[in-house]
Amino acid sequence: MVESAAICRYTNGQYDLSWVVDHSDNVHFQLIYRNFPHLNAWTGVAFGQSMAAGLDAVIVKVVNGRVSVSDEYVRGYSPSQPDYSQDTQLQTAEYNQGILKARFTRPVSAVESVVDHSLKGCTPWQFITGPGIVYANGGGGKHTRHPVIQIICLDQCRI
Repeated sequence: MVESAAICRYTNGQYDLSWVVDHSDNVHFQLIYRNFPHLNAWTGVAFGQSMAAGLDAVIVKVVNGRVSVSDEYVRGYSPSQPDYSQDTQLQTAEYNQGILKARFTRPVSAVESVVDHSLKGCTPWQFITGPGIVYANGGGGKHTRHPVIQIICLDQCRI
C-alpha cells in the first residue's frame, strides 16, 4: 500500500482495514485480522445501507489455511452469492499463526448495475468485524457480530 496521509482506516478490536484511492479510480484495500479463528471462516467489508436493500460485499475467506477474495452480493437474510463479474482483485494474501492479511482492489464505480454499488462521494460501508463460518459446501454462515456501519467519503482517501 502506498504510504500517504490520504490513507483511510477503520480499526475495531482485531479487525483493521485501510484503503486508498489511486489516480485510476481504484480502491486499494489492506485487511489485517489478528486472532482470526483457526477454522474455515470469512470476514470482509460490504457497501450499501442494509441487507434488505442489498449489499455489495468483498468477502475474504480462509479455507484450509488458503485465503481467497470474492466480489459478492446479498439481499435479505440469505447467504451472499458471487457476482457474475468479479471486479475485486486479490493482490496478496496470507494466513499465518492466526493472522489474516489480504490486499485487494476494486473500482470506485459500479461494474454491474444491480449487484455492485458505486463508492463515489459519501456512502455507507459495513465493516464485518465478527467472522462467520464457511461450510463444507463453500457457503458462508452468519457473521458473529452485527457489522459496524459508517459513512465513508472516498475523496479524502485519494493519493
